[in-house]
Amino acid sequence: MKMNKLMRTATTMLLCIAMLCACTKEGPEGKQGLAGERGAQGERGERGERGDRGEKGADGSKILSGTGAPATTLGAEGDFYFDTAARAIYGPKTETGWGTATILSGADGANGVDGADGADGADGADGNDGADGADGSQIFSGAGAPATTLGKVGDFYFDTTAREIYGPKTAAGWGAATNLAGERGEQGEQGIPGNAGVMMYTYGRRTINYDIDHGTTSTSYIFDATKDEVANSLIYAYFQDATSRWYSVPCIYFDGITEYEVRSYLALDELYDEECYFFINLYTPYTGIAHTTPVTWEAFRIIVVPIPTGNIITKSAPAIDFSNYAEVAEYYGLPIN
Repeated sequence: MKMNKLMRTATTMLLCIAMLCACTKEGPEGKQGLAGERGAQGERGERGERGDRGEKGADGSKILSGTGAPATTLGAEGDFYFDTAARAIYGPKTETGWGTATILSGADGANGVDGADGADGADGADGNDGADGADGSQIFSGAGAPATTLGKVGDFYFDTTAREIYGPKTAAGWGAATNLAGERGEQGEQGIPGNAGVMMYTYGRRTINYDIDHGTTSTSYIFDATKDEVANSLIYAYFQDATSRWYSVPCIYFDGITEYEVRSYLALDELYDEECYFFINLYTPYTGIAHTTPVTWEAFRIIVVPIPTGNIITKSAPAIDFSNYAEVAEYYGLPIN
């Protein structure tokens, strides 16, 4: 009897323990709750570390000087060099060297136009300012000697009135000037006096046809000139084709399709001494046989250049290409077209 009671008691305790274990099993996750109120602002953080020191600024250009051309190893890119013996300036120096010198004894050039301001660069990181770069030399100019207060050590000054250059300036001042005007050269030979007395005769569009009766393809142009004028003048002739290009006479002309030889000669009028004929004959090249296809020229020009009295032709003719009409027209101040 007592044993049975103990068994029931034990069974009851086991059931209670089982029920307690079942009750401790975790249930499903509930929905998220509402957000809580914003907390108070935290304290300000500590100040950051000091920035790095800025880089040293780039050196400015320099103007060096000496007697004779500069050595290739002298100076840096952007520098200038003044040759006090030749009165010439080199620079700015590039990665390939000093380049060609500029003689300073020429006429003064006009001032250049100021360049446009460059766009502002982006702000760099904060830091200490870098050390200032050394100032480059400058060349000042004006009428008369420079003021003692003008410029700094290493600068130059050009006196536009006396054509003298001062410098490089030292701690003691500008020093003595160097005169850049060379000695006067010898007088050159007398040249052709520009286009004085030069006459140009212009003729309009013309077609040159083959004359079957005479077996020639020819034409002539009349201009005013006496026998003496012809004998004492340089006479040039040019024709213009459909492309507006000018060709000198005589010549062999080829337009891509047609080729012919242009010959010419002068003849004075037997009755009127003041008229001269400029004859044109067209031939098949190198044969002396007349060119039989009609040829059209848009224009024809004769230029008569008087030879100054006492001059020899070889010394009077300028050093230009007389087969190039544009070059002749530019030299004598004549119309190009």
